[in-house]
Amino acid sequence: MSAFTPARYIEEVIQEIKNECRCAVPGFQKIISFNFEDYGISPTLLWDAEILIQHVIRDGDFVPMDEGIQRHGDSIRHFKCKSCGRICTETYTEYSINMYRSFVIFDEDLRSSKINYALGYRGFEQSDFDKITDFIKSTDDANYIANLTKLP
Repeated sequence: MSAFTPARYIEEVIQEIKNECRCAVPGFQKIISFNFEDYGISPTLLWDAEILIQHVIRDGDFVPMDEGIQRHGDSIRHFKCKSCGRICTETYTEYSINMYRSFVIFDEDLRSSKINYALGYRGFEQSDFDKITDFIKSTDDANYIANLTKLP
């Protein structure tokens, strides 16, 4: 298969994930948990995570539990899955009009140790991307989707 474009990603990946609850899938939890601070690098976002958070958490089958709180420049909101009741916390930070990032951590942390990504990174320092070793560029679309949708 050819590489995912954002439009194809929304059409194929998001639709597959929305077919059923993915809260307990380690790969799903891992990809939406991407946080550049874990690597000691400059602000960086993972497009896969940003799109998944927008379409599955904010606009999907999750209910906001609060209006969000501001803490040290971060906006923090809690969500509850309508299907399984799991709770997660989204952190959103805006660095400029063109640079932001989001990440989500579930209260029941089931994240896998590594995960493939399809769309890639955006950040201030491209050389920082080499420091991220637990997110690996996917070469197989079917395997990528399976890692986000299948329980181990």
